[in-house]
Amino acid sequence: MGAGRTNFFQAIDQLVRTTAFRLTAVYLALFIAFATLVLGYTAWHARRLTEDRITQQIELEVEALAEVYRQGGDRRLLNALERRGRRFGNALYLLADQKGDSITGNILLRSGSVVDLSPGWTEEKFTWPDETEDHARPGKFRVFTLPSGLRLLVGRDLAERDRLSEVFRRARSFSILMAIIVVTVSQGFSSEGFDKLWQKQIKETLGGLPPLGLLPDKTWWAIFAALALVFAWIITTWVKNSVDVDDERQTVKVLTWMTLSIFGGLIAFAFAPNFWAALAAYLACKTLRKANSPLMTGWLNSHAPDEVRATILSFEGQAHSVGKILGGPLVGVVAELVRSLRLALLTSAILLLPAVSTMLKRNRLGRG
Repeated sequence: MGAGRTNFFQAIDQLVRTTAFRLTAVYLALFIAFATLVLGYTAWHARRLTEDRITQQIELEVEALAEVYRQGGDRRLLNALERRGRRFGNALYLLADQKGDSITGNILLRSGSVVDLSPGWTEEKFTWPDETEDHARPGKFRVFTLPSGLRLLVGRDLAERDRLSEVFRRARSFSILMAIIVVTVSQGFSSEGFDKLWQKQIKETLGGLPPLGLLPDKTWWAIFAALALVFAWIITTWVKNSVDVDDERQTVKVLTWMTLSIFGGLIAFAFAPNFWAALAAYLACKTLRKANSPLMTGWLNSHAPDEVRATILSFEGQAHSVGKILGGPLVGVVAELVRSLRLALLTSAILLLPAVSTMLKRNRLGRG
């Protein structure tokens, strides 16, 4: 017993000292850093796109009002502002006299007097006329001084921009960043080693496949794949009909259950005593992995802002691929060092632990 434990720890020490293990650790660290930079850039780029769109909307509004002013001066401009101010939307207008008193418009300026604003672009606090100052929010405005001395503000509500920033602030802290980097990479790490070794485990450790008449072994592999597809279709259909992706608590609960089941299936397969136990564990792992993927994508899709949804979903696929590239060789090295397929497959389960821990944490946050 003592000698076996010593040999095990010696094998682990040899693993840590291998070039493959060290390169895998370096690649993973670089990938996490790269992923963080990508998401940070995506957040900055999305905010910039939103601001550019808001600026374009204001400029189009200014062009329309300028044409009105050229045709009818102050009186026609006043009538146009009154009509536009009654429309529902996030367009903001304020026309004030030389003293700063409001003549017409759909907002109240809360960050100072209109007469103190210089012509050009500015961001100021405002409220709707029926709101108190406590509800002041930021708006982007273009300020004009008309030939008659009147001051005109044309702007847009910046709530959309700030909402987008809040979404990315939360994404970096957990919902998106952790889901993509930890869960997706961890699943990729775990899946590749299992996919490469499961047939070898059945052939070498469990004594091979049961006879199936005169049919070759590849018939069994086809049966395995077909059963996994059928069960995955059943579970995916159930998820589609029963799980509301917009309900984060329900979605995270199901994803947590799936991740734990995959983890348990990996361990059960690694230490399966016979072919039939291995078959059941294999089907659990493959089925839930196939069903897990669209639900994870749906969860990310429901949290991703429209401006960067395609980028985030594309990055999810890349993260999984990188995890597979890094995880496969690591499990292979373990198999060579410890000379045990069971321990190598157990390593695949261990590589899923970050995803298990992350989903359990998120599930607790959802209940809290």
